Amino acid sequence: MAKRSYREPGTRTRRSYHLTQSGRDLAVPLAALQVGPSVERRSPSGDQVRVGFLDEADGPVAQEDLAFIESTHHSDH
Repeated sequence: MAKRSYREPGTRTRRSYHLTQSGRDLAVPLAALQVGPSVERRSPSGDQVRVGFLDEADGPVAQEDLAFIESTHHSDH
C-alpha cells in the first residue's frame, strides 16, 4: 500500500491508502481465497463472476485435477 497525503478545505491533513502494483497483482489469489455464500464477485456490468484455473487453451481445470510442481525456471517481470 502507498500512503498519500490530502487535505480538504478547513480540515487537517489526512492520509489515503492506495494499492501498489504488487497489491493489485494479488487480486486474483485473494479473490480465490474468498469462499462462501456471503461473497459475491461482480463485473463492472453487474454480472456475477467466478475465479478459477484455466489451462493454456483457456479451458477450465477442476481443482481436484491441479498439480503444483516446482518450476525449474523463473520469469523476471
